[in-house]
Amino acid sequence: MINNFIFISFFLLMFTSCSYTDKAKESNHITDKVDGITSFDIDKKIHDFGEMVSGEITSCSFKLTNKGKYPLIIKNIEASCGCTLFNWNKKPVPPGGHTKIEVEFNSYGRYGKQYKVISIFANISEQVKDVAITAYIKK
Repeated sequence: MINNFIFISFFLLMFTSCSYTDKAKESNHITDKVDGITSFDIDKKIHDFGEMVSGEITSCSFKLTNKGKYPLIIKNIEASCGCTLFNWNKKPVPPGGHTKIEVEFNSYGRYGKQYKVISIFANISEQVKDVAITAYIKK
């Protein structure tokens, strides 16, 4: 009797959690349709800081242009290294509009050739686009 109760409870829990997950997926899909999938161009794929001395902090920016029919929404940005920080305007970018991603690179404790990837997550068909920064750090 108790085993049957546990089995039925487990089955109902699994069934309702799968149903909830499917509804969440449907909800996200509907949100994508409402927000729209757009596209953007970047003024450059790689920024080369050239030669630097370890400990220098320098910055650059990447200019994004919304080329689609819907507002561009940058959902998140991630860097391949904690030495790379970034800032961007969180507001949607209208079609034809521009925005910038400001990138700061701290070379402290780094030596030699550096290549850091910055991933931009947005409402685009690829879901993510990468840009990069490079530098050569002298001792």
